[in-house]
Amino acid sequence: MQNATLPSVDPLAKIRKWEPVVVPVLFDTPHGVRSSKRGKVVYRSDTMDAVGIAGPRMHVVKHAEICSLYDELIQRKIVGDIRCGEFDGGGMIWIQGKPQGGSLEIIPGHKLEANLTLCDAYDGSLSLALVETATNIVCMNTFMRAHRSGKGFKLRHTGKIEERFQECVRAIRASVDNFQKDVETFRSLAKTKVEFSAWKAMLDEFFPLPTENESERENVQDTRNRLSQIYEQAPGAMPGTRYGMYQATTYWLTHERGRPANRIESNLIGESARMNRKFLDYMLN
Repeated sequence: MQNATLPSVDPLAKIRKWEPVVVPVLFDTPHGVRSSKRGKVVYRSDTMDAVGIAGPRMHVVKHAEICSLYDELIQRKIVGDIRCGEFDGGGMIWIQGKPQGGSLEIIPGHKLEANLTLCDAYDGSLSLALVETATNIVCMNTFMRAHRSGKGFKLRHTGKIEERFQECVRAIRASVDNFQKDVETFRSLAKTKVEFSAWKAMLDEFFPLPTENESERENVQDTRNRLSQIYEQAPGAMPGTRYGMYQATTYWLTHERGRPANRIESNLIGESARMNRKFLDYMLN
């Protein structure tokens, strides 16, 4: 994939120029200054102003890592028209970019069509959000609307937030890298005809019926029945092909498996993503 040069005027300059620094709350005692185990302060590295007070589990993602993701997507012509800003003296920061013709999925099976948006807050009130939203951020109200209604990742500010953010970056990078390869793969699968026995064999491989626990057997049978219905009737269904088999399983993963609140993240970096790879490997072999 051809790289483009970064813009001569840095659209991320406002965010790039400082980092959030997290330190424990300190307090005076008769025995000297002590560190609180109940709270942390987040301050700006450029002005040293405090921008948030949060709980003891507060961890943040560095601006350099956030900007690096957008830099890569700019270079690869995936997003452009970058805008960024901050509210409450830096207590809340945001970045938005629009799709530029390249291919990227935040929602599995759905090409990015609206703003690729990152929102973060340093007072512990909001999770870090990396989402797609049609809302253009221009004020605090639109910031909150984009965070609340956007579809994608929502990462809590725990000790694993940087690790999980990098998992999101890898998922986005893989989405970009694999798009054209996946197109050719799916075209090949669509041309490969199968009998119903192949569909049943796939269900037996991934959803075998338990022989002892009757309640569990009924649950698995319900899943098999629902998958078979999707295989025949879901939007764009192609029963009788390997692509149709794979499409049925991915439709189930992206629309029905697990809790709605966790479904997108699971499909990109969680258990559903691992299941998706296993389904695809099965179809290809």
